[in-house]
Amino acid sequence: MSRAMTATPVRLRSARVWPAALLSALASVALFVYVIIGDDARLWKLAALFIAIATTSAVISAARPRFPLTAALAYVGSPVSFFIVFRHTSSAFAYPAARDLSLDAAVTLGLLAGAVPPLLARPSFRLRATRETMLVPLAALSTAWLVTALVGGLRGNPLRYIATDLIPVAEIVLAYLAASCLYTRPSHLRLLALVATSSLAVTAVVRLGFYPFGTRGYGVTQQGIGSHVLPRLFLVQPFAWVAPLCGVYALTARTRRARVVGCSLALLFGACVLVSFERGTWVMLGCAALPVLGVLLWKRPRTAVAVGAAVAVVSIGLAVAGKGSYNPIVLVAQRLAYTRAQVFDPNEPLQNKRSDEARALAREIRDHPAHWPIGAGLGATYVGPTGFRNVDYKNSFKPKHYAFNTYLAVAFRSGLLGLVALAALIVGMLRVAWLAASSRRTRSLSLAGATVFGGTVALVGISIVDPEILIHPLAVYLGATFGILARGLRWSESIKDP
Repeated sequence: MSRAMTATPVRLRSARVWPAALLSALASVALFVYVIIGDDARLWKLAALFIAIATTSAVISAARPRFPLTAALAYVGSPVSFFIVFRHTSSAFAYPAARDLSLDAAVTLGLLAGAVPPLLARPSFRLRATRETMLVPLAALSTAWLVTALVGGLRGNPLRYIATDLIPVAEIVLAYLAASCLYTRPSHLRLLALVATSSLAVTAVVRLGFYPFGTRGYGVTQQGIGSHVLPRLFLVQPFAWVAPLCGVYALTARTRRARVVGCSLALLFGACVLVSFERGTWVMLGCAALPVLGVLLWKRPRTAVAVGAAVAVVSIGLAVAGKGSYNPIVLVAQRLAYTRAQVFDPNEPLQNKRSDEARALAREIRDHPAHWPIGAGLGATYVGPTGFRNVDYKNSFKPKHYAFNTYLAVAFRSGLLGLVALAALIVGMLRVAWLAASSRRTRSLSLAGATVFGGTVALVGISIVDPEILIHPLAVYLGATFGILARGLRWSESIKDP
């Protein structure tokens, strides 16, 4: 009797939710298709799409409060997301079109926004800081970015750039809150992990399927198909971030089948990182994988030999797929040689674009002391080199928003307020990872914490030359990861791995 009484409200709530969810989902899909077919992602259309998807996600979350984060991770790592960004890259312009990145971010953020109602509805939800959470740093980050967004709006900065600066912060905040507050049992994480890794795995297979078609160089080695090239930045960071975590799962899983699956996913994602030829992701993956490799070599030498053999087989397979003309090891060596020229050869101005950008940003900051407290506002632009090859390098200096150095960009747009907030976020992430790594009650938590700590240190360093800390879609994975670690620290007080 008591079971029936407790189950009835759930059925009634679901009966009310799903018709509304279906209608709002159909409207969201129709608007999504309209934006794609119309090939016009104007700001008002993206705003309408965001509202439609957020409404759908919020309605579904009334019955399934963990839907928003699961759906966001399923989408952002999926071939659908990859297609949206890939479709407009070409031999003439090898970078993802800004409108496509904006469309992709609008969908992701809309799904995440559906987590707001269940978060506010939780009777136990309190915005209080405990020793393992990042609520204070995230609150400081949100406040700083909202204040400087208002400043940017008042100063007439382009709205699309203001939104671009806000989206990664919103993603990391919402993903963290959803993971740390709505996933109240370890069993809740199974579907989340399954969906996130499966989605990335399908995209990884698709991406590697392009590899045999050849590589092309545009200052950076890229894979191409016909008149299209694979966007080298999109989805590379999530592969590097998730690969070592799959290695952790392979070391701590209870069954042989689960360990094989974890190891296979780690190798698959690692192969995608290798053939991306992105040096920053190599560093991220290497630093994050060090704890996993240490455990393998120290406690499981036989497993280490097997993993080494699997890596050798994968490398040989990539070389064979390249038909001998673009061996991945040779291309890696070429990338490293390019790095040396980029750093030490002052006679090639295009290779010093990052230095020129840094000097341009530093000059903007130095010449406007009135902006030092809160910056020039989100969305602010500066005159720097675009690097386009269809014009002379000196003539490529134009107003631009993108910047390789995260810290100079934050100082320029958000001033001291933004730098302090970003520093608080970094300290908070390192603290959560360190507490998890120092945990002695749960082996999987400690190894995951050590892995995340290494990856975070790499992110902090890389962000001097690549904007990795706050970037779509990696921000979603960062927020979810640290939210799970924070929740895991609470679980570890009463749960032990066998």
